[in-house]
Amino acid sequence: KFTKERNWEKFHNPNNLFTAMSIEVLVITKIFYELQKRKASSWMSKHFRLEEEIGDRMNYLVSIADKFEIEILEVGIENIKLNTKEYPASQVRGGYIEYD
Repeated sequence: KFTKERNWEKFHNPNNLFTAMSIEVLVITKIFYELQKRKASSWMSKHFRLEEEIGDRMNYLVSIADKFEIEILEVGIENIKLNTKEYPASQVRGGYIEYD
């Protein structure tokens, strides 16, 4: 609805959406990189609202899923189930194991 009301559908092809989402994720990455250097959580609370940033990226992901008729919540749940089997807590807790 949001996209249709603004006549942006012509811009929301999968390539544009993936590209925009990737760029937006880099923005968050840069912010956390700067935060780590400064170790300034007070700066974050003043200049950066993580909830808004995540919401923005989530909307791109929802738009992409919609283009491909993917039920995003179902896919997320199935992915957690798959990862639970692939990375059992009893084997990977506290460490990192790379599988082939």
